[in-house]
Amino acid sequence: MNERIKEVLEHYRVSQAMFAKSTRLSQPTINRAIKGDVPIRAELLVALLKQFPEVSAEWLITGKGEMLIKDNVGDNTAQSSGDNATSIAGHGNTNIAGDYNGCADNKAVEKAIDEITQMRLLLADAIKNNKEQSDKFLDIISQLSK
Repeated sequence: MNERIKEVLEHYRVSQAMFAKSTRLSQPTINRAIKGDVPIRAELLVALLKQFPEVSAEWLITGKGEMLIKDNVGDNTAQSSGDNATSIAGHGNTNIAGDYNGCADNKAVEKAIDEITQMRLLLADAIKNNKEQSDKFLDIISQLSK
């Protein structure tokens, strides 16, 4: 799992120090986890997935599947209509409570997965609401320009 964390940071060209500054984790903690000197804690996984929501939680934790969630690849402004909102909600990543590849605290990982799933559901709702508000706003502008 430490190699996958390193791969995510390299993919986004983010140093361990930059990642640490954007989270509540210390750079030495991140460094030791990536080097394998200490067990990977759920807080690190949650921070990484929160910082990079297009990264698959299943891939990060188990190594299965692709690193990036396909609906979000190359698109930082995810669309909220149709099936995309469902995929953002993480429905494809909810059955990952098995193989943690050396993670020290399986219950903490399971809790982190639950929290991530809830965050993705909230994100899907927010995107849907944003789309509805945008549509209303565009309708008002259209009516005013007539």
